[in-house]
Formats: sequence, C-alpha cells, structure tokens
Amino acid sequence: MKFFSLLITMASAAPIPLDRFQAMLQTEVQHEFSHPHSRQLQDNLWDAALQHELHVAAEREALEHTPSPFLVCDFTLGKTGDLCRADMVAQLKTDDLMPVINKFDQTCFIVEALPSVIAELTYLAAIPLTAEMKMGLNLVDQIEQRQIQRIDATFCLGQVQTEDEAQGLAARVLSAGERHLSAFVEGRVHRSADRQSFWRRRLQEDMDPTICESIHSEMELDISTYSLSIEFTEEHTHYSECLHALVVQLATQPEICFVGGYQRIQLLNDIASGLVQDGARKNKLFYQRGLNGTGQVVAMSDTGVDIDNCYFYDPQTTVMKTRSIRFDPSARKIVQYYTFGDGFEEPSGHGTHVAGTIVGHRGDGRHGRGDGIAKGAKLAVFDMQGPEGMRRPHVLEMFEPGYVAGARIHSASWGIPNENRYTGFDRDIDRYLYDHPDFLFVVAAGNSGSGNVRHTVASPATTKNGIAVGATDSSIGGILAEFSSRGPTADGRMKPDVVAPGLMITSARSDPSLRGECDESSGLVQMSGTSMATPLVAGVAAIIRQYFAEGWYEDGSKNQMIGYEPRASLVKAILINSGENLRGVSGSYPTESYDMQQGFGRVNMKSSLPLGGDRSDMKAIFVNAQRISSGDEITYNVKIQDTAVCSGPLSVTLVWTDPAGAPFCNMGCVLNDLDLYLTRKGREGKIFPNNLNHADSTNNAERVRIENPLPGDTYTVHVQGIELLATQEYSLVISGCFTDKITKDDAINKIDLIEEDSDCEDGFGLISINDNAMKNCSWLSANIDEYEFLCSYTDVVSECPSTCNRCSFKQLETGRGFITANLDAGAAPLRWYGTTFDLKTRTSLTFQGLSLYLSSKEAFRVQVSISNGDRSAVGKNPLATWTPVCDAVVTGAGTGKEIKIEGSEYCHPFFMNENSFFTIQVEVEGTRPGLILSKYNDGVDHVVHANEHMLIRSGGAAYGNEREQVEGYTLDGSVLYTTSDDDNCRDNSGKVEIQEVGAKSCAWLEMNLHRFRHLCDTTQVASHCPRTCGVCTEKQ
Repeated sequence: MKFFSLLITMASAAPIPLDRFQAMLQTEVQHEFSHPHSRQLQDNLWDAALQHELHVAAEREALEHTPSPFLVCDFTLGKTGDLCRADMVAQLKTDDLMPVINKFDQTCFIVEALPSVIAELTYLAAIPLTAEMKMGLNLVDQIEQRQIQRIDATFCLGQVQTEDEAQGLAARVLSAGERHLSAFVEGRVHRSADRQSFWRRRLQEDMDPTICESIHSEMELDISTYSLSIEFTEEHTHYSECLHALVVQLATQPEICFVGGYQRIQLLNDIASGLVQDGARKNKLFYQRGLNGTGQVVAMSDTGVDIDNCYFYDPQTTVMKTRSIRFDPSARKIVQYYTFGDGFEEPSGHGTHVAGTIVGHRGDGRHGRGDGIAKGAKLAVFDMQGPEGMRRPHVLEMFEPGYVAGARIHSASWGIPNENRYTGFDRDIDRYLYDHPDFLFVVAAGNSGSGNVRHTVASPATTKNGIAVGATDSSIGGILAEFSSRGPTADGRMKPDVVAPGLMITSARSDPSLRGECDESSGLVQMSGTSMATPLVAGVAAIIRQYFAEGWYEDGSKNQMIGYEPRASLVKAILINSGENLRGVSGSYPTESYDMQQGFGRVNMKSSLPLGGDRSDMKAIFVNAQRISSGDEITYNVKIQDTAVCSGPLSVTLVWTDPAGAPFCNMGCVLNDLDLYLTRKGREGKIFPNNLNHADSTNNAERVRIENPLPGDTYTVHVQGIELLATQEYSLVISGCFTDKITKDDAINKIDLIEEDSDCEDGFGLISINDNAMKNCSWLSANIDEYEFLCSYTDVVSECPSTCNRCSFKQLETGRGFITANLDAGAAPLRWYGTTFDLKTRTSLTFQGLSLYLSSKEAFRVQVSISNGDRSAVGKNPLATWTPVCDAVVTGAGTGKEIKIEGSEYCHPFFMNENSFFTIQVEVEGTRPGLILSKYNDGVDHVVHANEHMLIRSGGAAYGNEREQVEGYTLDGSVLYTTSDDDNCRDNSGKVEIQEVGAKSCAWLEMNLHRFRHLCDTTQVASHCPRTCGVCTEKQ
C-alpha cells in the first residue's frame, strides 16, 4: 500500500469544495452535511468524509485491486471540453468517462479508477464518490413519506458489460448483510448530527434483517447493462427501514454511480388535425397533397390497443401479441404488438385513444371522425399495462422492438409524477437517442399545471433530446389548457418544447365486448390531456419524415429521386420552428413566446414546410446532420425578397442531439454548447435566440424569429461551436420570404493547417443518388449546399473527395508485421464474425491499424479493440478494460483484395511497451459473417508470426448469434505499426509553430495527440515530429 499515505494527505481541503459540488448535482449531500449555524463546520465535515472515502477506496485497491468511482474536474478557465476530455483520457488511461458538466470554467466527469492512478493526476481535481453523492436529492424523505415504489441504480461507465455481470451485481446487492450496513453507519461520523442518529436508528435499531431479506426477495428486478431497477408494492413502502437498507446497499457498490427513487408512472390523460397542419380547422393542406404519414411507422408505449376497432382492424392479417421483436410489415395498421404488459386493453382504454390519434383510419377506407393525424402511417405497439397498473421498462426494451420494426418516432403519453429533475431514466433515453440519431422521442409534458404552477413538467419530458408536448384547446390561435404542466426543468431548461390541441379530442374507443366498433357503434370517445396532444405531434413528425422521404423539400412538390431520411434533430427543429404564439392561458394567466408555459408555441406545419401551389412564396432551407467542432463557426446568408407576394416572419431554429448527461445534474445538463444568433447587414449587434439578450448555454434547442423583416435586408445566420466534448452534429431550419440564393460559409475561427493533397481530385465516374438516379461529381459540386449529406456515403466520398472536402485524410505510411497464414490449397474461405489473438512486443511500437479480407462485396463495420495482457489473463479478469482503436465501415472485396483499416479517420494510435502482451479483438458486423480466417492444426496459442518487433499467436474465432468462440484460428492480413527505435526517425527537439495553439514541442503534441491527431496530416508537423506522428519509414 505504497500510495496510501500519499492519498490521505493529498490536500488539507477538498480539491472540489462542497458548494461547487452542490452546484453540479442535486443529491442527498445537501442534507447529509447541513448545519444551520456554521458553514465552516459543513466544510470540515465534507473534507473529513472525503478523506474517509479515500481510505475505503485505497483498501479496496490493496485487497481486491478494483477501482472506485471518482469525480474528476479540470477547472482551467477557457479550456474547451474536448481538450479537457483528451487530457483526462491520457492520464486516466480509460475512455469510460461519464460527463457531469461542461462549462467555460469547469469540465467534470465521473470515472472508475484506482486511487493510485488518481494520486498521480496533474492539474486535475478529484474526489471519491461517497454514498450520499450518489443518492438523488430528497430520496431519504421520499422513502420516509412512502412516496416511491421504484428505485433505479445507474451503473458507472465500463463497469457492467453483460447482463450476466448485471445479474451478479444485483445478487450481491440484495445479499449484503448487517456487516455491510454497520460499516456504512460507522462512516456517518463525518455527517450532520441529525443524519448520524437517523441512520443509526433506521439501519440498526429499527431494522429486522429477516423481514428485510424476505421483502427484498419479493421485489421485482429489471436489469440491463445500463442500470438496475427494483419495483415494490404499496405494502412494501411500510417497511421504510428495509428500503433505506436497499438504497445504502446500492449506493455503496463501486460499480454504481447514481441511485434514485420514483413513483409509478401515470397516464397523462376531428378538428385538431387541421390546426396542427395549417392553423385552421378545415384546410388540411398536407392531406390534400397526399402527405398523411404513408411509408412511416410510429411506435407507441401505452396501455395497449383494441385491435378490432375499425380504425385498426385488418381482415387480411392476424396481430400477434408477443414479447418479441417480430413484426409484419404487410399489416394494414399494427405491424407489431409487444407485450411487456398483459396484452389486454380495458374499455375506453387510454392506449386505443392515443393510437387512433396517431395513425387511426377506418378499415373500409372511408373518412372517419376519428381519423388520426398520420392516417397513412402504421403502428408498433408497446403494451405497458399490467394487473397492477402501468409498468416502466428499461429503455432498450422499450425502444428497440419498434426501431427494429421500422419506427423512427416513439410516442409516450405517460410520466413519473412529481419528478422534475433529469433522472437516470432520462439519461438512458438520451443515451439511446444519441446512439440512434434518426429516432425521435415525443412525450407528454404532464397534467399538473393547474394554478400556473412552475416546475411541474414530469420525467421523462425532462429529457434533453426528446420533444415535450403541452396541451391547448382547439380554438383558432389557441388557449393553453390550465392543467398543462409548466416548466422549467429543475436545472432550468425550457419545457415544454411545443404545444398542441389536447382538450376534448375525438379518437378511437376500445370495447372488448364488441368487434369492429366504429363511428356509428360506440367506436369513438373524447378525452383530454397532454396525453392527447402528444400523439398529434407524433403524427405530425411522421408526416415530416414522409415529406423528406418523398423529396418535397426542394420546391414543395414530390420528387422521390432526391428523398432522404432526416435526422431526429431536424424533425424536432421543424416542429419547434413551426411553433406559433398562443392567444392566452386558461385561467387568464399571461403567456408569451419562449416562456415556460407554451415553450416555442403551437405546432403549425404550414409555417415551416413549403408546399408548391399554396399561394405563398415562403421558402425553407433544411440543414441535416452538419458537424461542427469547438471554436468553429458556420454561417448562412439569406436575403429577404423585394416583392410583396410573400409576407411573414424569418424563423431560424437550431437543434442538436446532446450526449447523455449525469442523473440529478443541476446547472449544466447540456454538455455540448452550440450558439445561434443572427446579424443584419448594415446594422451592428447580434439577435440572440429564445427571447434572450445573450447567448443561450442552457438549452439544446434555440430559435430566432424576426416577425417583420424588411424587403431587401440580408441576414447572416451564425452557428458556433462553443464548449464541446467532441465534434457535434446539428440540424438547422431557416424559413421565410427570402430569395432562392442561400450562401453557406464555413468560417472556421481556428486556422486550418491541413494541407490540400495535390493528388486529391474528383473522379469522372458516376455516383448513385438513389436506386434510379446517377450523377457525376460536377453535379454534386454545383449542388453541394443541398446534397452535402451524400458525402456521408463511402462510395460518394471515394469518387468525389475534393467536392466532399475529404482530401486531408491521408493514409499513414507504416511498417508492417505480416501475419502470413494462408488458406490450405483448394479450401474454401472460412467466414467469421470476429477473432481475438495475442500480440507480444519485443520492442516498443505503436499499433496503427490492420489489414484484412472480407468475403463478400457488401458493407461491413469493423471495430478493433486492445486490452493489456494475453487472452488467458484478460478472459479471467472481469475488470479488464478494452480500448477502442479502430472503427470503420468498409466494403468487402472477397479473398483477393486486402482491405486496410488505418489512418486518423478510422484508427487511433495505440502505444505498446516492449516485452508486453496485448490482446487484439476484431469484430465484424454485417448482414452475415464475413471475416476470413485460417485454421491452425496446432490449435490455440500457436506462434504464427515472429520478427524483431513482435510475435503473434493464433487465437479464437467468433461464430453464431451469441458469438461463441472456437480456438486455433488466425487473421488473414497484417498488423500495421510504427517503431520508435529507428535512428532516422526521431522527433526534433525544437518547437513547431502551430497556428491553432502557438509554438509547441513534439512532447506537447504526444501528450495531446488524442485531440490534435489531425495536425500530423500536415507536412510541417509530420516532418518535425515523425515519431509522435507515427510516420517513420518501414524497416528493410
């Protein structure tokens, strides 16, 4: 325990003070260290508690060599989040960082690390996570007042990789005994006196271990690799001491970072469709053009659906109710019915009404009074209703079935009562949406706003990346329903995002005693609530997706030749951009745009989606999935029309899908901060979004609206990357009366050092625009503003690299350690999902990539990861960490063509010390197995290659759905690497002038290579620092 004395004397005061921590996260820390008369005493208790937790973590490392969770911060003023993250990754040797806050003066993450590693950190502040730092604020009081029936525990990143590991952790938590609780009580000595006595009484004096063990065994567990959820009954809430014990057992596990308690979810209960289309009752312009959701699938989680109501009935197919991802795309309405609940819909059921509002359409094809807003779309049902009420699933199970069935929109008309914070459930939703950028989550804001009460928007409407919907009446101009929940969220974000009609909405009615019920036979019912407004917006989202899929966006007429799939952020931006200010609020409360009652206003598609022939020259520009980095600025110039034919506001909306935040985040839930503002030619000053007089650093949706722009005026739209943890995608909508000519300028604040490759020229061949259209690079260059998204496709980039601005991605010239295993003569190639093999270094070297063979001419995703140690040691170590080093989508070419995966676009260099073992894992993802390997009769760990730098041993091949392993195989291809021992390959000792950051040494570049790898693509930097850049020449 050499590090132990160093740790406990790290500082006389905590590196992260109590008040600074409380500003970051809303946790039980506020109560555990409270003292009404002495702030100094609070700080002293805080310091002592952290020192005690360091002792515990140090003992854990000494005895078990297992990590503990720490909050690590970089408080360097003005240092961007991506630089902070890169420095932490370099020092902590892990990429599993859970972001907590990213602001101008602080960037913080939670990371699992050994205390000895934490002790070596430079210019970073770090403290261990104590139990109360993991518990959501007021969790203890909620248990005492019997207000919760569910406890969620969020796993720290990288600690739980499989469901088996999650199951093992759950078993360990539920079996923790009295000794574990006693250790917790003894550690309360550094807390307020009230809390010390509380915990002693609850966990020692009041608790009967036998009763608690019985109660814990009766609870229902829901486990995923993200989190652990435990549900219990109303009767169980009477045994509060047992629930406290459960919370303590969760919060003291090093693999768990957050614990929260929640109530059971609750439901948030023919003219409306016209209002959200064009603001009028009867003029359904989009229906008239055939835009009704055709070709789209919408998923819905609710109580279920009465499948034989005429609005869903399909005489040609049978709806299979099952807890599987099976689906039937040929069905008229319901393509999937997933039974997380009981599969039964009660009379006048909530889910049937919601489903009818989204997609309902009479089976006889006639117009019905209960037609849904997207009556041409289909439905994937996620049934959540059980005998004891609505049950909340894990996010992956809730979203994935519908996604597999083709749904890219999910509608949820339910919420968690009295939960206004950003919760672990919200985090899991945002994580899924970030990983699936084409998937939109539409959710009801809640029905708790009566009396104009703020902070009543309920989770999961508190997610960052979903779109929260409030309710209005169905009048022209709109009045906000008094019951509609108000924002902001607990961390200050604007919610709801938009509003839609939700009073007395007519839709399908369930009646299990009838078959084929319809308009004239008890098949309709009226309901009110944000539950009714939400499916209207989900239906509008389906029409927006159809609008882009069918290519209406160019001139307001259908052109499927140019159709594409929009990002969810673009669909959300269009919905927000369309929002119109309400006339008032029921109950005579005042309201205005961008307030916490109506958000961006009531949805009106006509104001954001041009339709040819609608007697309006209103135009719109849509930017889909544009990438931006910290310090970058991209501008768009628009000129207002001189003619009086068109009148209306200039509206600009920016939306981005933000990375998942930390549960209970307090003042910085948005992690990547982009800024939107407008300037007017000939006028000074900036026009800021969201009715502010300054930049908005709180929300990830921003809108600027100029109600009466003057003809002839030119406006410049500015999008800036301010504080980003990594490169961020955004979507942008510009609508109004402007000329056809829109100019875009990538005004990069940082000087671009990447030199153009003189050999980088567009080809003369054709590129595929869709199944029916072929164009050349000259056409793409002339239309790049509208068709820039095509440059995300590999075949387009390879044919048109100059137009797509990809000339800077140069291949590394690297030395090669060949794996010369060949197929037996005449044998057919073996195709696999992946391989794992050992590499032992003989000298220090840097892994740069791989070459391999893929069996068929289709797209494969290839991922390469490396772990320290040989396969045997890694396989036996449940805490072994894998570092992702390569990730590429490539096209296979059969056994005859070697495919290289290398270079900064696909791989990060991985340094390997001499005389060390490493395990290399290659995973190939495609529609079928495609990796070509060779069999070695000598079996596992046979040396298949050796040179002066390394030796490589045969390993395992992965096959089947579960990726089972068989031994004795090796990769056909090569390991690409550079060495540092060549006398002709040394970094220069002086400094090189880097305009981005000034004069820097090669040692500085090596330390910051994670962030500034692109500098090595320039001749200036690569020639000065060849060893660091990995461009040493190949050994002869």
